[in-house]
Amino acid sequence: MIAAKNVGPVRGGTGPTFFLSPGYGLLGVSFTVIVTDGCHAQYAAAAISSPWLTVSFAMSVCMMPVGAILRPFLRPDHYNAACVAVMNRLGGMMSAERRPVLISVMQYEDDLDRGALAIGDVIATATRFGVAGIEIRPQYWRDRARELPAARDLIARHGLLVTYATTTTLFGADPEDAARLRQDIADAQLLGATQLRVFQGPAPADDDEAGWAGGRALADHAATRGITLALENYSGSPGGTIAEMSRTLERLPTLAVNLDIANYARHGEDVLTAIVRFGDRAISAHVKDQGATAPWTSAPLGGGELHLARIFPALDALPQRLIYCFEFRGEGDPDGRIVQSIAYLRERAWQ
Repeated sequence: MIAAKNVGPVRGGTGPTFFLSPGYGLLGVSFTVIVTDGCHAQYAAAAISSPWLTVSFAMSVCMMPVGAILRPFLRPDHYNAACVAVMNRLGGMMSAERRPVLISVMQYEDDLDRGALAIGDVIATATRFGVAGIEIRPQYWRDRARELPAARDLIARHGLLVTYATTTTLFGADPEDAARLRQDIADAQLLGATQLRVFQGPAPADDDEAGWAGGRALADHAATRGITLALENYSGSPGGTIAEMSRTLERLPTLAVNLDIANYARHGEDVLTAIVRFGDRAISAHVKDQGATAPWTSAPLGGGELHLARIFPALDALPQRLIYCFEFRGEGDPDGRIVQSIAYLRERAWQ
């Protein structure tokens, strides 16, 4: 596959940038694809290993006769546009596979709290935005026994991805916390989720083997239910610093990580350091923007002062699939804030 020059970036989804050869486009004899985000070779390597490029190549071979017939009758810009359109579609699918985007019930907490909406209504909203799925939190059930099975059926009907996020901590002074967390694990399984976000809580002392064993037993119990516990860096204390996260993750190796990209700033720490430290165990990220100082008001993507232009390339460089879940409040306009954040992620493909 030989290319004289490139037509430029093909914009698609929130994932990598594709460059196509105009001499040999997807409808022609062959094509050349370069995948990069302009910063990270790791990301390019991960993307190149994607089956979507194999599909693209197979399509190009199958379309050779069509390209040979049509190309003489098409203006070069129209021919290139056809290449762009097809790769745009393929790029969007690959991006959705690697970085699925979820909304959260948190965006609609005001309406949920006052009874204007139920969780089922928010699930329907996720389908309207065209996102991959939804994060559900147990405090917003009004009638859990009735609503949860209905939510599971609605999620399955629409083919949505679902995660569950509890405020019950992995460690706690209340003896009932372990029972509550086991109930959250059971509910996550019933919903069809494969992960449950947890906070650390007050971790045991180094020599408190019984305390650590209790946390380990909960993580193992979740695993037997097909649920991964994803430890999140808390916005407050305890459990919000890199050192605290490191200590717990070292003692409980079956835990995964949910990276909250804003919370580390509240502890005076750099989220990029956390991504390097915990990136290999990350399965999801709470993505949002926020103010630079207290009270650290959360905002939709692009609406605050976080260094998102540094944070997202670092997340993108992680080779594994990573869920991007919006975590900001609706502030009277949840739909508008979600739309703004989706637009921000799409705009990143143009940068």
